[in-house]
Amino acid sequence: MAIAKTAKELRRWSDLATIRRAIAATAPVTCKDSIGLKEIAELCRRRAIAHRGRDWHDVRDQILTIGCEWDLVNDELDRQSDACLTYLARFLR
Repeated sequence: MAIAKTAKELRRWSDLATIRRAIAATAPVTCKDSIGLKEIAELCRRRAIAHRGRDWHDVRDQILTIGCEWDLVNDELDRQSDACLTYLARFLR
């Protein structure tokens, strides 16, 4: 078991755990594979449909922010920036 050395590292792990739980709940097969933008986009689509009572402008802005922060060169979830993971975890909470 790894031990977080900083609060920043602990927040990153917490965000990754939140995202992985959400993906496991919607598409269990995907969790075994590498998670990229395609899987995240599907997760966001399903989450937006499931929570219809939300402000659509806010949802759109959150999804666009996640898309802007996503690093396409390193498409794997674990290689994304802390800011991207934070925005995605906030969207899923």
